[in-house]
Amino acid sequence: MTRATQNQRPRKQHYIPRFYLKGWAADAGGLWRYNLNPVGGLDEKQVGPGAVAHREYLYSVKSEVSYMPQTRPDQMETDFLAPLDEKAASALRKLITNPAEMSAEDREAWAQFLHSLRERHPNTLEVPTSEVEQYRTHATQQLRATCRDADSLARLDRTLEDINFEAMMHNGRRTVMARRIRDSAFVDRLLGLKWEILDAHPGYEFITGDPPALLYRDTSIQGFEQVQMLSVPLNPSKLLLMHPSDAPHWSPEGSEFRTLCETLVRFHNVVLLRNGCRTVFSHQRVADGPVIRLRYAVEESLRMRGSARNTLELDRE
Repeated sequence: MTRATQNQRPRKQHYIPRFYLKGWAADAGGLWRYNLNPVGGLDEKQVGPGAVAHREYLYSVKSEVSYMPQTRPDQMETDFLAPLDEKAASALRKLITNPAEMSAEDREAWAQFLHSLRERHPNTLEVPTSEVEQYRTHATQQLRATCRDADSLARLDRTLEDINFEAMMHNGRRTVMARRIRDSAFVDRLLGLKWEILDAHPGYEFITGDPPALLYRDTSIQGFEQVQMLSVPLNPSKLLLMHPSDAPHWSPEGSEFRTLCETLVRFHNVVLLRNGCRTVFSHQRVADGPVIRLRYAVEESLRMRGSARNTLELDRE
């Protein structure tokens, strides 16, 4: 890859977009980021939203053949993810300021954005070296079996030297990512749920993390219908709850629903941490309170996820 081609790509490509994380950034210093340091202790740092939740060239298309460089390596980022995020950012502003202004297009944009967070993550897109080697071996064997003589075999081997099998699988994963994000089944399920905005209690703030959304499933149900509820912090003071609208006990006037909302508001941070956050983001420096030892919970949650450091690097400022 030439330097000129590299410079055409957005270097930092975010799997949790900046427009979402900006909600946790303080006016003066940014947001607080928590993960594990190399010796297993809690690493905390106040950083800007653009300095976290990214990987270099995460969505860039690679050249699959050495003599055919990609003319638009940033196509996935600029033509697909950027418009998706732009629409979602507009929807988020309405969710926070005036949910009644949400149009059907806004709701679909936000639902698709939530779906994208699962598919665009580095862990989902990672191509293990063992899979690349298996693919290379299988493809080589299949192609060599079609050669009729030594000359054709020699030509094939020279051609294979120019093929980047890792790039082929890298690009394939990103093509599948885009297809899955466009898949309407999960988005339709979220659109079929009722959306409620819950406010944080005075003196209490919602944290967010990687991943930011919580899915509540009924595993006895097949397909996306098993998604019974989803919750995601919108900013430190507001939480979006998506829940079924057709069950009697989910009525907003019912005591069970009110109890659920109260519990979610009070304990959402703890539930988010127990869901296995890889990184935690907060508006203020986390501290133990009289009811919830949030700092202790953050540290213990990240330690439980410590093994994930073998497959997911820490963000680099």
